[in-house]
Amino acid sequence: MWRASMSVRDKVCYLASQPAFEAEPVRVVARLAWWWLRSRIPRAVTVRLHPWDLRLELPPRWRGVSKLVYAFRERYEPELAALDHLVRPAAVAVDVGASYGIYTCVLARLVGPAGRVYAFEPAAEAAAVLRRNVERHGLGWVTVHQTACADAPGAAILRHEPDPGRNWLAASGDGEPVPVVRLDDVVERADFIKLDVERAEELVLRGAGRLLETSRPAILFEINAEAAARLGLAADGAWRLLAGKGYRFFRVRRSGEFEKVAVPPPGGNVVALPSR
Repeated sequence: MWRASMSVRDKVCYLASQPAFEAEPVRVVARLAWWWLRSRIPRAVTVRLHPWDLRLELPPRWRGVSKLVYAFRERYEPELAALDHLVRPAAVAVDVGASYGIYTCVLARLVGPAGRVYAFEPAAEAAAVLRRNVERHGLGWVTVHQTACADAPGAAILRHEPDPGRNWLAASGDGEPVPVVRLDDVVERADFIKLDVERAEELVLRGAGRLLETSRPAILFEINAEAAARLGLAADGAWRLLAGKGYRFFRVRRSGEFEKVAVPPPGGNVVALPSR
């Protein structure tokens, strides 16, 4: 992920490593330049994702998910293209940390009207954009919950960062008060769960024990040791929890193929599949 704290050299290396840049270097650089200008104008932008016939609204923020989705489009993350191997028509999918809805809307296209998508996004601004993106496409089988998810119901404070993708939950302090729910209390069954919760994945999974045991969903989650430590969690907490329930782990290669991994990587997305 592109971060403000990265050096210029690291940002250049990150950009050069992206499949979208390799495929269309001039176009990606032009998009980034245009986005830098558009981020100065407080008016939403829409971006077309052709493989799924989607037009997503994006807030004009220079930092975070908006910029990357605008620049990279359907190549935003390799896991997007791999979702059709994990999610079938009529399935039930869960998107925790849905942000502006790129995964939510792609999942909705894949499961179709016979399926169901539950999208959880605690930030009021992002949840409003998420709802508009869902409504724009008539995805009536998507339910948006403006809540956070953890291991116990209650309330928390959402700390806002300059990059909205780095927002994180705290027990107290300054920020946006948000409700917290357990997945087990809201979702009856799930075939697929995607987690992007600023490394609180372990807490979300603790609150989904019944789903993990009875539904055995495929799970896409992120590993980030630094952010997990900030929450007082072990860097490999989500990995160990799932391993204890008989899950195997894979990375999605840039080619779209699944590569089995035996130990937690230093960072990035991981796909966990149940051993049935």
